[in-house]
Amino acid sequence: MRFGPSTHHLVEDFEESILETTFHVDRKAKDCEFFHVERPSFSLSISSKDSGSWKLPSDFPYLTKKLFSLKKEEREKFLNACFSHQFALENWMPYPTVSILSLVSAVESMMADEYTSGFCKDANKPCPLKKDVMKKFRVFFERNLQYPLPKELRNFLNRVYSKRSTYVHIALLGEGEARGIQFGYKSEEVRRLNDEQRNLEKLVNAALMEWIQRI
Repeated sequence: MRFGPSTHHLVEDFEESILETTFHVDRKAKDCEFFHVERPSFSLSISSKDSGSWKLPSDFPYLTKKLFSLKKEEREKFLNACFSHQFALENWMPYPTVSILSLVSAVESMMADEYTSGFCKDANKPCPLKKDVMKKFRVFFERNLQYPLPKELRNFLNRVYSKRSTYVHIALLGEGEARGIQFGYKSEEVRRLNDEQRNLEKLVNAALMEWIQRI
């Protein structure tokens, strides 16, 4: 395509050996092994004990078909969230604060087109600048995990989201306890940050899977 437009013609048949030479399809491969998952799932332990290989959840084929049957807007929104989640995993160890930001962004992408009241209780009048971003962040979990959220979980989400601006404006500059790279952290700070990171990832993962099941 880099050399200009090209024409593609639909064919009724093709030489199947091309699949084996080009895509390395193993015709002798066994059927996939799936494992049953109770949704919502908050477990990261999905490896096979006997072989050490990764297995796929039993609802993987169904959820994959559902993903590609979504309307374009919904599919793009979900894929954007998946890319943010992937970015969080890629930066898990070297940049834990960036990882947390990416997990928050995954939820924000799912709620970007949500209607907000635009009403400011403090001023007791409509405010066009009010976006209810933290509220929308919590609502995503309320819709897909549990309503109402337990107090402990609600406080956790509020605490994580309130740190968002701190991470954006300070962590990326390498200042204070929110430093992006872990070098220089005190052991207690590292433990607290890692706990938040793990808990948030489990919640985001579970909520995204619930969303695509329910839609």
